Amino acid sequence: MGAGKVESSAAEPRTFVCLEFANTVSNHRADNPGEKLGSYADLVHWARKLEVLTDQEAEGLLEAASRKPAEAEAVLRKAKALRETIFNIFSSVAHGRAPLRPDLAILNTEFARVMPYQQILQEDGGFLIGWQNQSGDLSRPLWTVVRCTSNLLTSNELGRVSECDSDACTWLFIDRSKNASRKWCDMGTCGNRAKSKRHYARMHQQEAAEG
Repeated sequence: MGAGKVESSAAEPRTFVCLEFANTVSNHRADNPGEKLGSYADLVHWARKLEVLTDQEAEGLLEAASRKPAEAEAVLRKAKALRETIFNIFSSVAHGRAPLRPDLAILNTEFARVMPYQQILQEDGGFLIGWQNQSGDLSRPLWTVVRCTSNLLTSNELGRVSECDSDACTWLFIDRSKNASRKWCDMGTCGNRAKSKRHYARMHQQEAAEG
């Protein structure tokens, strides 16, 4: 493979996009989980929102997908399978368990596949890791996800990966609270629901005791 043109777009995302990617399902363990990636276009729009892609890259991928719908559908299926692998790995870490070997094997296969597309780029007087311009590769949105996963697994932030404690949510997040005691992905939603549920249970118990 030749060197080709390189790109620096979204080389260093603002957040852990691998966790955000895992969170494109509202509850992995539900019978009917809330799916956010209903189409290949949804995957591209998600990647653009997270600055994994530039506007130009996103437009190019959507155009390519319109010409190759079967390939786009195959990439979407692959993306969802990778998402489950990533969720399984970080959920295991969050609960103090070792990830399953099949999940690590899948991740390593994807990691080896995207590695050749990486290059060291010079930008603004410094250096960063960017990607070769492979505008025809519909799996491009997944490259940064895979690299983010490998970076987080080998970083000192790994011990801060947590899973929402709500029984209706499996979102993953980085717990940066002082005592690493954060339980919910968002206090305003899952946290309040959990508190309301406990309050209802206490009131029910109290009424039963008084009755």
